[in-house]
Amino acid sequence: MILINLLVRAMELPPHHNLDMRILLIIALLLIPKIGKSRMALPTFQGAQKPHLIFENLQTLAVSLDALTSITNSNFGSVQSSIEGADNSFHVFAVIGKNDLAESLAGTGASGGTTSFSSPKFVYNSSASNILSTGNTIANMTGGPNSVIVGNKWMAMALYDGSTNGFKGIMLWVFTDDLINSSNSVTTDGHTITTAKSIFYPDNAASSYNRIYAVVIDGDGAVAFSDYDGNVGWNFSNGQQPGSSTGYNSTSRFASDDGVWAFRLSGNKVDGNYPGGTYKTTNGFGVGNYDSGDGTSNIYWNGSNSGGTSNYVGFVFTGDMS
Repeated sequence: MILINLLVRAMELPPHHNLDMRILLIIALLLIPKIGKSRMALPTFQGAQKPHLIFENLQTLAVSLDALTSITNSNFGSVQSSIEGADNSFHVFAVIGKNDLAESLAGTGASGGTTSFSSPKFVYNSSASNILSTGNTIANMTGGPNSVIVGNKWMAMALYDGSTNGFKGIMLWVFTDDLINSSNSVTTDGHTITTAKSIFYPDNAASSYNRIYAVVIDGDGAVAFSDYDGNVGWNFSNGQQPGSSTGYNSTSRFASDDGVWAFRLSGNKVDGNYPGGTYKTTNGFGVGNYDSGDGTSNIYWNGSNSGGTSNYVGFVFTGDMS
């Protein structure tokens, strides 16, 4: 309305006003709205995006997984989709259970190395020389209660004991790229981890272990147990005999001999093959074929045998989805 009044007044200027001046005034008034619309946008200050924190996403995931009931080695429910939906890097590359731990754990090929599991197996990328999982570089660990884990590659396992409310927790292996022996002598950068394949290849010699930080996250998302001292050692099996281009023994079996999805806190070492050590003792967590066969029915949690069960299941994953 104000603009219309100004235009009317410009038209009513007395004759002694210069015609050109009246025209210029009218043009200027007509341009005002356009100038207003084309003003340079001022910067807006919005809250910074929350950083992509893998550890915190693992904690949130643990709460979600705890809510899933009656998960067994024949009923996976929505565990895999929950894991892979918790972070855009999370990828399940193996599902393990009784009689499917190492020597009898068979593979399934998939283009890109991703599949929807319906039974215990591991997946390899049929479009990339059959490499374990996707073959992509594992996303670095971010977040967490201790800075020593930040920037390292990692592997995790969500473990269920097969009962109605059977979620045990998430076990987390954080790799330092170092080797450590039974006497705690460290070989810096002795086993560099970049991909899922390199977690297992090369398989370390007897009494030589990947030096790791070990963490256990329970069903309420809290860190229930941890060891950040840097003396924990883990080797899947010194008898695995993984392929140099794949990271596993063959497409029909993950390992030639033994293999454990387990660790021991308080600076202890485990290896699936002799001379070990075993996870089936104080401070031990997980399950596996320890110098025996894949038919073990004993899950250990904080050093205690949780009882024989034939339908436990573990979902092994890392950060190599993309």
